[in-house]
Amino acid sequence: MKAVFIGDKETAIAVSVIGVEPIIVNNEDEMLKFLLKLINRNDIGLILLSENYASKIENKINLYRLKKSLPIIVKIPSRRERKIAKTDYKSILKKAIGFSI
Repeated sequence: MKAVFIGDKETAIAVSVIGVEPIIVNNEDEMLKFLLKLINRNDIGLILLSENYASKIENKINLYRLKKSLPIIVKIPSRRERKIAKTDYKSILKKAIGFSI
C-alpha cells in the first residue's frame, strides 16, 4: 500500500522527498474532491492532508474515518503556514504507519 499527500505545493515538495505521492491542491474544495477519489482505492493505505485546508472540512473527513478503517487519514502541519516550529514529516509518517520509510 502506498501513501498519498493532498495539499499545498510547499508541503507536497517536503513529503515527496520521503516517498509520499503528492497531489497539489489550492483549496479545501479541491482537497475534498481528490480525497473522495482516493478513499475507495485498495492500493492506498495512508492519506496525508495539509492542515491548512483539512481543518476547513474536518467534519466531512471525520465521517469518512468513521466509515472505513483504511486508508488512514492524517492531518499534518502545512509548511505554508508554519511559524517558528520545525516539522519533522518523517516522524509524523512513522507515527501514522508504525515504521520508517
